[in-house]
Amino acid sequence: YNPNWICFGFDGAHTSLLLDFSPTKHGSIGQIIFIDDENEVGILVANSTSELLNTFADDLENGLYSLDEGALEDDCHFLETNKTIDIINWFNSERWKEFETK
Repeated sequence: YNPNWICFGFDGAHTSLLLDFSPTKHGSIGQIIFIDDENEVGILVANSTSELLNTFADDLENGLYSLDEGALEDDCHFLETNKTIDIINWFNSERWKEFETK
């Protein structure tokens, strides 16, 4: 991990979404990266927070998120992600599978 990464999403186990203020020479300041520390994988999610939000809005409008019914029973409200874009399970996701380790 880098002290110039700001974590703003965490699954409670092994994955994080981070705002990157120390990119490699191929990246850009403010890009959004996903780190799966258990599998030692880093994925560029978006080049900026604007791009991340625009992608989320597009995915939401295209029905790739839904309210989790089980969570509502527990008086919690959160979104369930369609498996085609699920970054937590990136190795089974059409969008993120290309990053599978060899």
